[in-house]
Amino acid sequence: MNGRYNGRQVDKHVEDSPSRFRHQQRITKRRMAFLAVFALVILVIGGALWLIARQQEANQITVTADNKVNVGSGYRNITYKGRKYQYNNRITTILYAGLDSEAPLVQNAKYTMAPRADSISLIVLDDLHKKATVIALSRDTMTEIRRYSLSGKKNGLYVDHLGYAYTYGDGGKASCDGLCEAVSLLLYGIPVNDYVVSNVKSMQAISSFIGPVEVTVPNNDLAEKNELYTEGAIVSIDSSNVEMFVRSRDTARYFSNEGRMLRQKAYITGAMARMKNLLNDKPEEFWRILQETGDYVQTNITRNRYLDLIKLLHNIDIANPDYIIPEGEQVAGKYHDEFHPDEAKLLDIVVELFYNAQ
Repeated sequence: MNGRYNGRQVDKHVEDSPSRFRHQQRITKRRMAFLAVFALVILVIGGALWLIARQQEANQITVTADNKVNVGSGYRNITYKGRKYQYNNRITTILYAGLDSEAPLVQNAKYTMAPRADSISLIVLDDLHKKATVIALSRDTMTEIRRYSLSGKKNGLYVDHLGYAYTYGDGGKASCDGLCEAVSLLLYGIPVNDYVVSNVKSMQAISSFIGPVEVTVPNNDLAEKNELYTEGAIVSIDSSNVEMFVRSRDTARYFSNEGRMLRQKAYITGAMARMKNLLNDKPEEFWRILQETGDYVQTNITRNRYLDLIKLLHNIDIANPDYIIPEGEQVAGKYHDEFHPDEAKLLDIVVELFYNAQ
């Protein structure tokens, strides 16, 4: 009877012979030895590739010659201009955003329909150096933000206006998280976890708690409407005029948000000086206001977290914060003004504020 072996025609009696059986055993042993060696080679190559990948991952947090850096999840240790730095883990960041909305802030079933973040600031509390810094970020900053479909499916990261990072969410947690993520990406991966978001309706209540704040008017943006607000004038801002002073702008004029940010700086620095004493003397009162304005304020700060922050503020002088508005280029976009930050200078700010040299 004839059969086949490895595609070749063979005689059945030869295939079944003892000599043929011993020959087959030797072939099998050689194959097993080959497979063992092949497996060993694969393991060695795999290990080498793993080490290369880890090295590449480490290299990703090294700033290149053109001062750009992709820290990713490795923000804790970076190399910048040939020097090693470690993230200051005694820093607390709180994102504050004011929305261009008067309606109650509610989470929606549909995404991409939330209001826009009009003003965006990152409050940096450094317990190591006992100082506070406010980084004011233009809503027109062109940076990576996360987009969603109407049903909430993530559509990846796209370069767009920073203020839309809130808009593309659900008007609730997804919007707040999206804005925190966008600010973190803009600032080279530093963590942004705590947030407070409010809209126009909350401004009067918060301003009433803070009380009148004397400011020096930084520009003539409002002078045509009221001659009291001429550049250099000292005016008192309270609940009756706070919205006008920090929110108004000439929408028909290019780059009008720039002048508004300077007025916000004048008010916020003055308000923080008053907040220092108020939070020391009446911490429960401010928490009560946040609760009462709950329809117009969103925050992930729990009561226990709030009490921890109050303790932190006892050690930090928030009455005289550094106030930073990143430099960059204003561009008239197709539909909206665009602000393109100076990446090198922005990175200098991040390294100086958030890192300690090793």
